[in-house]
Amino acid sequence: MLKIDCEGCEFSILKRGFRYLKRIKKITMEYHNKFGDVDKLVDLLKKAKFSVIQIPTVGVPQIGHIYASLK
Repeated sequence: MLKIDCEGCEFSILKRGFRYLKRIKKITMEYHNKFGDVDKLVDLLKKAKFSVIQIPTVGVPQIGHIYASLK
């Protein structure tokens, strides 16, 4: 399992580490919309064969959580 809570760096971490995602079965992360496009992040995970659940934080739409598991 990979847990990411890095205050906006999640976008660059997953983009740069894309080739390593096949080694990971589950991912949980907090995301921050102001640092990148969450839809692109979800697309990246789906491209890596993950099923993805995205949950925005109530009252704070620019922050949320993503739970992903390898199909």
